[in-house]
Amino acid sequence: MLSDWSYRIIYNDRPMKPRNVLLATMALAMLTFGPAVRADSILDKLDKPGADDSAVVKGGDVYAIIKPAVVQAAPGQDIKYSAEFIIGEGWHIYGRPISSDYVATNVTFDKAVVAQQSIDFPKPEMIKFESLGQTLPVYKDKVRAGGDLKIRRDLKPGDYQLSGKVEFQECSDTICKIPQSLPFAIPLTIASSVP
Repeated sequence: MLSDWSYRIIYNDRPMKPRNVLLATMALAMLTFGPAVRADSILDKLDKPGADDSAVVKGGDVYAIIKPAVVQAAPGQDIKYSAEFIIGEGWHIYGRPISSDYVATNVTFDKAVVAQQSIDFPKPEMIKFESLGQTLPVYKDKVRAGGDLKIRRDLKPGDYQLSGKVEFQECSDTICKIPQSLPFAIPLTIASSVP
């Protein structure tokens, strides 16, 4: 049997005080809309990609946009691409050079469409982590890299997927999350010649 005070809390038939109604409504709104507002604020930092000309991937508090400079290419053509990373507040991802204990940020394309590839990241910030006793190369907030792709010469005209993966390890000053390897695919038309 419930004690008298427990019974009154559980089975209270009096209406809630206006202040409690307001607090309950605010708590519900924060739970419902809080994550969406945070995600929108991160996405607002991104250069808004088109639906068909880029790929957006998310892992933890990191977003990445991979965007080729063209949506149509010829066999053997060299094309440029960009990779933009938005890193959530309080987190960082690693640059190069770095020991094998960590995963450096990278973008790689599958060899089904790409014959050669390169990417150039800006120089990372060197941060001393007292708890680790190490100084490591990191990117915070937002970083943009650029690269070059050479399309395979043996491709026939048609529609292809420029696919690959984005790799990074997200860490704060005190913890690291599991390294990410996120796939992406971007439509690319191979034409017999470029207009």
